[in-house]
Amino acid sequence: MSDTPLHLACKLGYEDVVSLLLSKPLTDARARNREGHTPAQLVRSNLKLSEPTKKKILELLNEPEIYYVGTLRSLDNTTPPVLGRPLARKDLSLWTDTTPAEVAGSSWHGNSTGRDYPSFNQALAGPMSPSEANHFYDEWRSPKKLSERKDANVIKRSDPTRGMERVGRQLAQRKGVVWQEYWDFLNCYCDLSKPAGLRKLELYLSSHWETSSSSPPSTPPSIPPPSSP
Repeated sequence: MSDTPLHLACKLGYEDVVSLLLSKPLTDARARNREGHTPAQLVRSNLKLSEPTKKKILELLNEPEIYYVGTLRSLDNTTPPVLGRPLARKDLSLWTDTTPAEVAGSSWHGNSTGRDYPSFNQALAGPMSPSEANHFYDEWRSPKKLSERKDANVIKRSDPTRGMERVGRQLAQRKGVVWQEYWDFLNCYCDLSKPAGLRKLELYLSSHWETSSSSPPSTPPSIPPPSSP
């Protein structure tokens, strides 16, 4: 096997890319390339990487359990969103590469919310270590600072559709945690504040613009002549 994307990201010291790749379910953090090296071995042997960069990437790679925190919504949107407790990667039954249409009738088990209905992950923050995920969950549920707690309550009250996700999105940006959110009109998970997400939005808008431009203009209704007095 040649170098995987994770091998390359580790070799080049791209911490954000490593974190993003580890948020994908099919990423194998212990895969070996054709030389028999794991991503962690490439990090340790790279003399060009700074020690802080090596430490951060190795922490991501060697964490015995990778955790995520996310919101859970019913497929028919008839119930309020639920903030799930931190879940280990192996316990997630729905992944961010899966759309709600593909998992209809499934549920996210082990979220410790006491809810049992067909649902999907509206948003997901991670990967994180167990302690980071617990802190993230606590701050998302109830920010420590009074001003942030007030702001979060205002957002959730004023935006019942995406309020909880907006609070989590802002928290993820402050903490530098990978954020993925499902958007119905794109039919995929992405972060619209990042270049990759903006690219998907641009492609969507351009394709719909081309479709609307190619459609023949509708004929305006005829205006009847004024009636005689």
